[in-house]
Amino acid sequence: MALHISGTRIRLFRDCARKWAFQYIPHGPDNTTVKLPSTASQQLGTDMHTVAELYLRDGVQGEGKLWEMFSSGIDQWPNTPYETEVPFEYPIAGGTMTGVIDVLDRENKLVGDHKTTKTFYWAKTKADLLSDPQAQTYAIAAAHLMGLGPDEPVNCQWTYYKTSKTQRKFYEAKSVKFKFDGATRQRAFKKLETSAKKMLALYDEKVHPLDCQPNWDHCGAYGGCAFQAECEKHGETTVSNLSKLDAVANDDPAPATHSGALNLYVDCEPLNGSYQTLLEFLAPEITQLCDSMDLDHWTLADYGKSPGLLCALLSERDDLSGEVVIRSNTPEAYAVLSFLRARATRVIQGVR
Repeated sequence: MALHISGTRIRLFRDCARKWAFQYIPHGPDNTTVKLPSTASQQLGTDMHTVAELYLRDGVQGEGKLWEMFSSGIDQWPNTPYETEVPFEYPIAGGTMTGVIDVLDRENKLVGDHKTTKTFYWAKTKADLLSDPQAQTYAIAAAHLMGLGPDEPVNCQWTYYKTSKTQRKFYEAKSVKFKFDGATRQRAFKKLETSAKKMLALYDEKVHPLDCQPNWDHCGAYGGCAFQAECEKHGETTVSNLSKLDAVANDDPAPATHSGALNLYVDCEPLNGSYQTLLEFLAPEITQLCDSMDLDHWTLADYGKSPGLLCALLSERDDLSGEVVIRSNTPEAYAVLSFLRARATRVIQGVR
């Protein structure tokens, strides 16, 4: 069976080639791939896409939470009806790039995408999206579908819908608008092609996932990689290349892992087990802060109040525990590291 390439798969491959290979290169006794189940947040996004499609294509209004979420951004889509869920494919590196565009507006040379998010803090910026494989892939596909010349830009709109209400009891949405001109599309295609060639080579050679290059810095992303145990059974440790120092390297006793323990890994990562990044750990407080003050980003609170406000919210949390990896040179570490150090069960310090 031929390997299909997509923008999201290229993003996964760049994040961690091994994680990608577990899901897309057949392996093991049954020569199969591993299909991960959808998370609750992924399913919510899928369901909201269906509501959006029915309205933007057919003018059908929904009801309940999903409709409330989508309708918070309904004014972002003034030119109904639109083409929705538009499939595409085009050749790349000897394979096929495939995908489905959420929204296509040929008259206005527009490609659009719906994203659900807990807070606008996670919304990508224009710069992020111009380098994002999915956005690049959609822009290239839209140019083909609309028959645009090399000098004609593709207008892009990524609309983010919050999945929880503000303190004023309503949902919110915001759009990030940007353009892909012909030269930018051409540069993007070359980068996508480079990744696609590597993916196809690994697939054609039937390379076992454990023989693919891992990215230890990605082990704790999105709540922890589902394949960490496979790496560890292979005799490897899921430790960041940033620092090899942890409790074992320092000949210290292992950090407490009982319920209620708060273990901080500053500029290093644990040898075993899952963990949260500091941003993931702070997500409830960041969401609450942004919602209560109508902020697009938690650092935008007036007069440098963000650190104090985050610490105040943390002090109200009932369960201040977990395995938390902290990069000491980040804004979030500057804001709360001293507060967390004072309350930690154990602090393991690496070296940058």
